[in-house]
Amino acid sequence: MPSEPADHILTLRPLGQADVGWTAALHEAVLPAGLFPELGETFLSEYHRAFILSPYAESLVILSNSQPCGFAMGATDPRAHRRWIIQTRRAPLLRAGLVAFARRPDVLARFVRTRGGRYLRRLTRAKGGETGAPSTCGELSHLAVEPEFRRRGIGRALVEALTSSLVARGVTTVRTQTSGADDFYRELGWVETAAGVDADGTAFRIYSFSNVGHGANASECDAVTVRATWSHVEEAG
Repeated sequence: MPSEPADHILTLRPLGQADVGWTAALHEAVLPAGLFPELGETFLSEYHRAFILSPYAESLVILSNSQPCGFAMGATDPRAHRRWIIQTRRAPLLRAGLVAFARRPDVLARFVRTRGGRYLRRLTRAKGGETGAPSTCGELSHLAVEPEFRRRGIGRALVEALTSSLVARGVTTVRTQTSGADDFYRELGWVETAAGVDADGTAFRIYSFSNVGHGANASECDAVTVRATWSHVEEAG
């Protein structure tokens, strides 16, 4: 385990527009699972901007001695957040996605095969103004830490800070999906609530953290779908 500098000072702050180039590069480098990282930094930058701008999202960056070294993104209401993205940020995301698909026809073919129908249904529902009761089930969508800063408690600090922010906004249960970071979440007190296989055939587990005494049950949060990857494992401790 790398030794922690004696003057190691961690600072948390909201993610800002000036951070998205760095967060997109880190996302692509250490969170490769799923489709979005294959669309490249330009698409990821637009995607991350949505987390900054959305009224249903929270995003944090952590600094070690003023140097950015990790980020976390989540949503207070995942369905409302996705609907807001489609209604408000559809154009820049579509432009960036089309450019990426033009450069990577193999990724386009996989998208059509594995996700095209689902995305079309979401787009249709969002355009139709589908609404519902506000959810109290939030999500931890993305967690990433620079490799040289791992095993210093940075991932733990990000998860705890983001979870606290979501709870402060009325969320009672936070969920995340992982394909390898099981020990990390168990050490933080999260509980496995479901398992499955994603669109690419990768097995995953869903972990939940509930605000004591007020947590929603698992069935109330079944619609939440989020992404976490093996890189989280290295944040434990």
